[in-house]
Amino acid sequence: MFKTKVTAPAQVATRRAQNVDEFLAHAIRQICEASPELAACYLLDMQRPGEPEMHFVIALTVDDEPGQMEAVAGRFLQLLQSEFPAQADRTFVMSAKSFAERYAGHEFYTRTQAPAALPADIVIPPVDLNQPVENPALVAALTAFAAEQTEQTRRELFQQLSGANFLVPFFPDEMQTSPGSRPGQQIFEKDSRLKIPACADRAGNDHLPLFTDWTAIRAWLDQPVSTLVMPAADAWAFILSQPHYAGAFINPGDARLQVSNDLIQYLQTLR
Repeated sequence: MFKTKVTAPAQVATRRAQNVDEFLAHAIRQICEASPELAACYLLDMQRPGEPEMHFVIALTVDDEPGQMEAVAGRFLQLLQSEFPAQADRTFVMSAKSFAERYAGHEFYTRTQAPAALPADIVIPPVDLNQPVENPALVAALTAFAAEQTEQTRRELFQQLSGANFLVPFFPDEMQTSPGSRPGQQIFEKDSRLKIPACADRAGNDHLPLFTDWTAIRAWLDQPVSTLVMPAADAWAFILSQPHYAGAFINPGDARLQVSNDLIQYLQTLR
């Protein structure tokens, strides 16, 4: 049975959701990004007095709650019913009015417009746009570190991360660009939206997906995308400039590497 409520039941205990399935988090974020009337989304755990069971809450802030809440909530309910039926019985979809003040700054999703330009050049020399982005040394370092985590493999991995040129996939349907001042550089026009595929950890924290090559992109995505080429220094600066990013995932998938914001700040010191 699916549940929708306008406000939270009285005297319930809530916390930020723990151990959210990454596929569910990904699917929720896709609906958020496809809902222009949705201003914010919170993922919470909720426990009612005297009940041992913990419920999952998708709490929503919309522009016009009386007129839009039912339709927006219905999209999430349909998702649960069709793709996550085991999760549905313990899930509430409700207004975020009861939670917004307490969890301000801890939104799972907030509606934002892309900046007119990235904080650094999207592509700058010495990136050769006539050559495919492949990063074989980084791929080798990732493989070695996954096989054996030693000081030597860690040091090599960090060095290769710092010198890499990453691919960032995006959906180009709302992008408008103009040539920059350097070869290969593209500047986002005002009001463009950079729609990067959602990539979250199990707690629902958003991460920027970075890829070593097109093979890794195709292993994770089956949708047509374009790519930005981001040298490591630009990728680190972009992530740290976006408050909703908790870090990056290198080659999202079964063997992905999670890079936290703290580690990114350290990597910035290596080059």
